[in-house]
This record gives sequence, structure tokens and C-alpha cells, in this order.
Amino acid sequence: MPSELSDCGTRPERAVAAQVVGGRGQFLCLNQGVFVGAPLDGSRKGGGKVLPYGATIIVRGTACTSLPSGIRCDAAGHGFVIAADAQSLF
Repeated sequence: MPSELSDCGTRPERAVAAQVVGGRGQFLCLNQGVFVGAPLDGSRKGGGKVLPYGATIIVRGTACTSLPSGIRCDAAGHGFVIAADAQSLF
């Protein structure tokens, strides 16, 4: 859990997210879902497609690559890495 969002993970209605804005990566604490695509299993819960390891997707100038160690997103050399056990900005 990023230290600047210390209470984000302790509240069930909050979730940690990250984005690249204005040439720098930053953490966010969200209180509502982010659209991740239509459900794949016929339920009402979103989920979208899985980005396979080694694949990259580019959205609004930010490139995200799926790695076995987590997902790395950057725009012009600035961004973030998110994994199950750690998050970092660069």
C-alpha cells in the first residue's frame, strides 16, 4: 500500500489505482469502480479481457505492458508499476 494512501486499503469501499498525468505517475484512492470492459462470463460484474504477459496496450499515450512481476505503465519515461505485493512510481 502506498504510504500516501495509508487509509485507502483499510476501507472496503476504496481501492488503490495509479495514472500518468502531466508527465508524472501518481497514486489515486478511488471510491468507485473503473470501467474495465464488458463481463466475459455473462454476469453483471465487469472484467474485460486479460492482457497476456509480454503484451502491451497503449491508451491515451500511456503504454502498459503485462509482465510476470506486475504491470508497468509509462508515458515519456514516467509512470508506475503495480503488482500484488508492491506499487511504485517513476
